[in-house]
Amino acid sequence: MYSTQLGLRYAIEPFQLIFPVFRKESAESSKQGEESVILNFCATLLSRLFPPDHRPQHALAWWHQRQVNRLHDSAELIRDGLLQELFAIRRGLELGSYRGGADAQASLQDGLQQLEALHLQLETVSNVLSPAFIQDSFPLAVQHSLKSWGQRYPAVTLTTHLSQGQTTAPDFSSRVTLTALEELLISISDHLDADTEIAVSSDDEEPSSSLTVHIKNLTCDRSEKIAQLEELHHLKKSFELLTGGLVLQQADDRQIRWRFVWPLGDRISD
Repeated sequence: MYSTQLGLRYAIEPFQLIFPVFRKESAESSKQGEESVILNFCATLLSRLFPPDHRPQHALAWWHQRQVNRLHDSAELIRDGLLQELFAIRRGLELGSYRGGADAQASLQDGLQQLEALHLQLETVSNVLSPAFIQDSFPLAVQHSLKSWGQRYPAVTLTTHLSQGQTTAPDFSSRVTLTALEELLISISDHLDADTEIAVSSDDEEPSSSLTVHIKNLTCDRSEKIAQLEELHHLKKSFELLTGGLVLQQADDRQIRWRFVWPLGDRISD
């Protein structure tokens, strides 16, 4: 028994120097027995290593909620938008056919215009559910995603320089990277200036791939706000956990650069 107590003492003493709060907790809990000492030690160690805001499950919960929100928004658009418009188009064509003549022709033209708008909305929804070109080429999928985002923010100058090495079907990590890029753009959208420039480039060098997002011509105030966004902290942690890669961030007064790096090859098979 004495040897066990002595062993625990020597095992715990180094951590008392690192975690002063443990010294007090272990001294008090030692009165309740060796088991209580060990449990308190483990709890204190874990709380120091994984503070509440930095625990892996917190970042993954954020990532999951973002994807759930995307699916919910798509379902709402279909339910409250597209289905209602389809019903209106059908009723318009039916009424036009009853009247005949010029009314029927006018109803047909209106229906065709509405169907064209409906087609564009359906394309948008389908790209949310599964990004365009993702089954064929990662660079093409990135270009299409950037084009869609740029149409909503025409004042921002977008340039791309994407490696053509990854022309086959992307792996799991590439899909996560594309989603991370979209989440990054969504998070920073409200913090950009009219003359902001965004350059996106990719590189494939064994044994890893990388995607760099370089935001330029920011005011100092906006640059600081973007660097402190909580969403980007969660995005960084989620990407690293899901891909086994890294997110490198570099910022100065008027520009910020993110570099997503991930190992080539599937981490999770489809």
